Amino acid sequence: MRKTISNTQKNILDFYKSFFQANWKSPTYLEASDLLQQQGIKMSWPAIYRHIKKLESLWYVSRNSDGSVSILEDTKKVLILGNISCWFGIDVIEEPWESIEIPISMAKWSHQFYALKAQGNSMKNANIWDWDLLIIKQQNDIDNDGDVAVVIKEDNTATLKRVYKNNNFIILKPENEDFPIIFSKNCEIKGKLVGVIRNFQ
Repeated sequence: MRKTISNTQKNILDFYKSFFQANWKSPTYLEASDLLQQQGIKMSWPAIYRHIKKLESLWYVSRNSDGSVSILEDTKKVLILGNISCWFGIDVIEEPWESIEIPISMAKWSHQFYALKAQGNSMKNANIWDWDLLIIKQQNDIDNDGDVAVVIKEDNTATLKRVYKNNNFIILKPENEDFPIIFSKNCEIKGKLVGVIRNFQ
């Protein structure tokens, strides 16, 4: 759920939505200032720019490289690709089961994402439990040591672990002291965990 915005920000957002529906493009900041003033809303283009930046930080809009503004939807659809083991590893599943709508705050529009259902409890200390739905950002490396990632091991099974690198091994660390640390030389990273959705039923 995105944060509530001010009345001024809502007016600007509604204006941008209406303008895009009528013109299939966003206005320039100067056009937005002129047209809003015609509607009785006095606002300079630098003020509109500042509000657009704030709306971007709250995931209501995105600013594109050409200077245009895109409206972000409340949710994003991602595919559930199967299960991911939080234990020793399961066979890789490549056929999508279904799709799910997730909050846009979990999945920035410019990246690819997918979902997996967790199995096992080796990541319980990271608050990841059996049958949690995991939102994964598709990437082939970790950003930082200690990221939780989807890893394909040498035996072609998939697991979810904290990942650390040294000169000789990839270290796959569980978040449960009852499970062993795995040392691997030839594993493949398939994505980074960015969100968890829990079913309390």
